[in-house]
Amino acid sequence: MEHLQHSIKENKYLEFAFKDIILPDSTTNFLRSQGFVTYTIKCNNDMRKGDQVRNTAHIYFDLNPAIVTNTRVNILTDKLSTNTAYVDDSGIVLYPNPFAQNITIKGHNAGSKFVLMGINGGILSEGRLQDGEASLDFSELATGMYIFHLGSPTGQKTYKLVKL
Repeated sequence: MEHLQHSIKENKYLEFAFKDIILPDSTTNFLRSQGFVTYTIKCNNDMRKGDQVRNTAHIYFDLNPAIVTNTRVNILTDKLSTNTAYVDDSGIVLYPNPFAQNITIKGHNAGSKFVLMGINGGILSEGRLQDGEASLDFSELATGMYIFHLGSPTGQKTYKLVKL
């Protein structure tokens, strides 16, 4: 990507800078105003099974104050698990991730809106969840990464999903 620059600061912080990407503002086109970054980092040799890696992003637009994301806690394991779940600060649980066919969402409010998008920003599925626990069948999706948006009384939540 010609718009992406990155650097590592203090051997601890990874910084991404996107120059001139010209995203629309959220009031003009909410879904297309969003973006994400995926990255892989090799662990230090002294890290062991059970160690936690916490990820928080501080996102700056122009000269505005930072938008601070929820902290994602990853626990190092010796194998890929299909029982990994997102648990966010509002009590919503989304699992499994990665998934093969269905994802289950617990703790949302009845009527919460969801949107599933491909990494190119195209909407693949959308609807409303009817009760506090829902299972969505995404078995027809190709293997890959997807973005899942879920509306709640505290605002829009965004999750990265991986289909095996």
